[in-house]
Amino acid sequence: NFRLYAIGWMISVIGQQMQAAALAWEIFDRTGSYSALGWLGGVQAVPLLLLALPAGHLADTFDRRRITTLTSILASLCSLALALLSYRAPINWMFAVLVLSNTALVMGRPARSALLPQIVPLSVFSNAVTWNASIFQVATMLGPALAGLIIIFSVRTVYVIDALCALTFAA
Repeated sequence: NFRLYAIGWMISVIGQQMQAAALAWEIFDRTGSYSALGWLGGVQAVPLLLLALPAGHLADTFDRRRITTLTSILASLCSLALALLSYRAPINWMFAVLVLSNTALVMGRPARSALLPQIVPLSVFSNAVTWNASIFQVATMLGPALAGLIIIFSVRTVYVIDALCALTFAA
């Protein structure tokens, strides 16, 4: 179970990191504005500031697997929406989708984190946490690197790949 969880989560984080790089690229390419990049970071931080505590309560109250699955599916749908909006719609629409996407990610984070103790025996839990942290670090390096290779051809492709990565974790 841990292997499936870890592989799915790594794929998901790679997709998220790819999308983050693609968004920064596209926003700056379209606006040429550093302040637009600041707005990008702000739009992504607002759901975290407002919803971190309610998300923890949600994870303690409802089935964590379902929360994780639903929020991953919602994040996937948002990535597909970004692909449709890419270079076609005003930046404001992209920011609106990002608020929704990050809301899904914030709401799912406590549930996803709380799954680990349920799928790993206590005797190897510290080892699983170490692997989990290492997997995260590798994924955060691979994601932007892969995005850089793909952005050359199409930013939209990165958004679609992120949607597939999120669905992989949901599965």
